Amino acid sequence: MTMSWTIGWLIVSTLLAGLGAWQDRRPVGLAPPPLVPALFWLALGTIGIVLCLAHLISLLTGVELHGRGNF
Repeated sequence: MTMSWTIGWLIVSTLLAGLGAWQDRRPVGLAPPPLVPALFWLALGTIGIVLCLAHLISLLTGVELHGRGNF
């Protein structure tokens, strides 16, 4: 992935985490609960942020991240 794609996914992940935080903090009324829980969006956004930041660091430093296997 290029730098622009990584930054784009970082923005999307930040928006997902923000959506989850907003849904978690809004007052509970008599409306039915959302179909997708706020914790799911918050977790998905946080995982995306961590992965994008790791990839961004590897792009900026030029060091490739290798797995544990011999692949």
